[in-house]
Amino acid sequence: GVRHGELSVTAYRLEGLPGGTVECLELTPSRSYRLRLRLPIEVGASGVLAGKLHLELRHLVDGVSEDLSRQLTLAGVVK
Repeated sequence: GVRHGELSVTAYRLEGLPGGTVECLELTPSRSYRLRLRLPIEVGASGVLAGKLHLELRHLVDGVSEDLSRQLTLAGVVK
């Protein structure tokens, strides 16, 4: 999210988690978002999961727009 200006998620892509999906929920209009990751049951009954989430964002402050790219590393263990 942002404290000043507006933020929009223009694109997102999940890498390394086949069949996984991402849902983008806007919590506060043009300011904060929640990204929900869903993995299919067939990902594996147990073991380590790892992937990356690529985000393309647009930040607008005082009429000036800036495009941003972010990459989040995702890691987890299924027992």
